[in-house]
Amino acid sequence: MKTAFTLFRIAYGAWFLFWGLAPFLGIKPPATTQPDAVALLEANRAAFPMQLASASFIVGGAALIWKRTAPLGVAILAPTVVWIFLFHVTLTADYPWAAFWLVGLIILGFRMRKAYRPLVTWKD
Repeated sequence: MKTAFTLFRIAYGAWFLFWGLAPFLGIKPPATTQPDAVALLEANRAAFPMQLASASFIVGGAALIWKRTAPLGVAILAPTVVWIFLFHVTLTADYPWAAFWLVGLIILGFRMRKAYRPLVTWKD
């Protein structure tokens, strides 16, 4: 089970690292046909949000690949993964794809929950 989790963590991080680097490599994401989704993606590509998402993909994905920094990677990717989830649920109606990314992040976060304990523990 430990090996399966490690492979999942590395694959999840590599996926985000790849798509963070994709704009620099000239690789375009798969096209969507829903007009509202296309409009939102074009607006984000023309403005700052897509560059911010790419930066979080690169940093968060790279952090997930190494065990020591994996909890930081989950924290960095969390807002973007929630955005991806909401985008696919509300605009593309691709529920399995949306659920996969959110559930994957929840599994990673739950598995690394001990690393987050100091954030919510108060000691004098």
